[in-house]
Amino acid sequence: MLKPVNCYQDDLTQPISSWDRHAQVWDASDELASATLRTAAAQLMAASRLRVTIEAQHFVPSEPIQEAIRQASALARLPDGWNAYNAKPVSLAAVRNAISFLLQSASANPNLAAPTAVPTVRGGLQLEWHQNGIDFEAEFSPNNAASWYAEDRESGEMIEEAIAGHEDSIQHWLERVSD
Repeated sequence: MLKPVNCYQDDLTQPISSWDRHAQVWDASDELASATLRTAAAQLMAASRLRVTIEAQHFVPSEPIQEAIRQASALARLPDGWNAYNAKPVSLAAVRNAISFLLQSASANPNLAAPTAVPTVRGGLQLEWHQNGIDFEAEFSPNNAASWYAEDRESGEMIEEAIAGHEDSIQHWLERVSD
């Protein structure tokens, strides 16, 4: 693995030079070799934080994107029944996949607006953008399924598809929501 230029952990504000030895490494995407995210699967830190670390070779997410990553990471701490109606806890797979998607999207579009991270009752995580007359939502399930929905409220144009294989369309819609 290449030596990182910038590393952040926990709340993504404190640089680190070494990793927790129990952390699992996974690439944000096959195409995005410049960002690697590490999580200590199901291991909460002493301060009740899930350990999230981003390594950046040539890409450092903007502060708003880092805040969205913090939001998504925090959702992994929701307990069973967090909504008082037996909602499942947000799975680490959903968090990992959402953050991976966000890093890949932010790398492709440095002006990407930050989304809101929202838990789903089935243990998934959704990233939502609602601005410029565009609604864009990307949902990540605990079983690694991922889909997206976009709507232009003015024209009525809508689309809903699986994320895999539709990266160009997704980037087009994210550019529209970020302008």
